[in-house]
Amino acid sequence: MKSLNILILVVFSITCIATTINAQTLYVNFIPHDNPTCTGPPSGMGWIFVTGPCIFFPDQDNSYYFQVNALRAGWKIFNETEPLCKGNFTFGGYKNGTCIPNQSFIKGIETPYSMITISDTPTKYAIPPNSVVMTRYASKSCAKREFQFNLYTTNGTVVTNTLNDSTETFSCPSSGEPTVNYCQENECKTTEISATCASDIDDSSYHSIFCS
Repeated sequence: MKSLNILILVVFSITCIATTINAQTLYVNFIPHDNPTCTGPPSGMGWIFVTGPCIFFPDQDNSYYFQVNALRAGWKIFNETEPLCKGNFTFGGYKNGTCIPNQSFIKGIETPYSMITISDTPTKYAIPPNSVVMTRYASKSCAKREFQFNLYTTNGTVVTNTLNDSTETFSCPSSGEPTVNYCQENECKTTEISATCASDIDDSSYHSIFCS
């Protein structure tokens, strides 16, 4: 009887642990690098996505659904002809710790190399100091539970958009206010872009922009 009680206790403990892991919110990180081995400090444009909800960009064609299965991070990509995160999709997925080339979630903009990691918090892999960070939320409460993703660019990153031949240089100067220098056809303009729980283009989501 004692052995049976111990066995039941062990099974119950394992079940509780498995339930906790399954219920845990996980995050898929795309840590930017400028080399094919993803070594050295992060450099460029990075992303941190929460798993579970449908994620979309108001001015982009695709919507995404991120998930984690064992030690693999995956995402479903739904194209513009389908309702958000419904219908036919393509799938991408890589093992935790994989360095991948040419990752893009915004049309015309690619990160040369990204290290894919899985974490249990959106801050486990620290965003480099003085990075320009945009945090996206699902509602105007901008509460932690509404977090969808962080998009960040390390200080001084020049982002090239191949669709319109423009560049954007993101910086965090000593004032602590994030700026972007937008250049197209030899004309440039620098703008402060800080925001606190501001509405997106179509009022479907909200964002904050700040220096890390």
